[in-house]
Amino acid sequence: MMYERADLFRETHEQVSGPPGLLATVIEITNDMLAAAQVDDWERVSTGEVRRRQLLDNCFADPIRPEHSEVFAEALAVLLHMNEELTALLQVARKVAADKGAKALNNGAKLAHYLDVQS
Repeated sequence: MMYERADLFRETHEQVSGPPGLLATVIEITNDMLAAAQVDDWERVSTGEVRRRQLLDNCFADPIRPEHSEVFAEALAVLLHMNEELTALLQVARKVAADKGAKALNNGAKLAHYLDVQS
């Protein structure tokens, strides 16, 4: 449901100039970031975040016009949901990286012990 709302907003506003078009692009970038995170392409996520921040700065540089307020509220709800998913994927990736690091340290200690025994 949330992705359908994101797609609908993006399709409806991507050709619109100004803040609604910028926000549609932000949704598209966020969707790409989610896809990248799902395949552990964190460099692409990071690059997307830089682009996304720039667009959001431009998007909110001026006050939102009253006729766009409802559209923006809907789009921001979609973005917040997508950000929650992105954060959840990041937390899982951090845990996996921490576990791999701990295992490597443990293996290093075992290897050092083995080499001491061999001497």
